[in-house]
Amino acid sequence: MPPSVLFGIILALTLGFLFHSVFGRKLWQLPCFLVSALIGVFAGQVIAVLSGTAYAQVGNVPLVMTTLGALAMLGICWFFTAPIQPESSRTRRRARRMITRGERASA
Repeated sequence: MPPSVLFGIILALTLGFLFHSVFGRKLWQLPCFLVSALIGVFAGQVIAVLSGTAYAQVGNVPLVMTTLGALAMLGICWFFTAPIQPESSRTRRRARRMITRGERASA
């Protein structure tokens, strides 16, 4: 395996694990984050090669574009896998009381 491919995989896994440690809520999101980071790193590599913008290269791996690609894919993955927080019953009760009393919501 070429060193640039191995470095890309290590970079993607590192970004995926870090992203999950900060934004992950459930364990089932971890494989989704890892796969999306891998896709993003290699998509960033392809975009950097095709556009000719290879900033901060380590070997053949352009760090800026690969990191941006991975973060973009991780953001998309997080958007689709983040659990929706249900409204608490306290908030619903308070809203009902405000409606029945005719109060205005405070900002």
